Amino acid sequence: MTLSIAQPALSRYVKALETELGVKLFYRNGRGIILTEAGKLLDQYAKSILEQASRAASEIAAWVAETFPATQVDGVTLYDLSGGAQTGTAS
Repeated sequence: MTLSIAQPALSRYVKALETELGVKLFYRNGRGIILTEAGKLLDQYAKSILEQASRAASEIAAWVAETFPATQVDGVTLYDLSGGAQTGTAS
């Protein structure tokens, strides 16, 4: 897995998370790092959250595509989000 973050910054984030949770998430061996039991539990929750976020994004994209008219301009899809609203003041 490749992350788009420098190792020192990642180490700081992990340390801050471990401090907040009050547990170690990884331990080091001669070949790298291994998840602790707490790390494995957090990994399960993180994967579930990411899957839910992905499903939500897909469902929202499908809803937008079904709900709002779309126009293609130079390969970019533009949606009319006005919902037919008219400008002016309400009385």
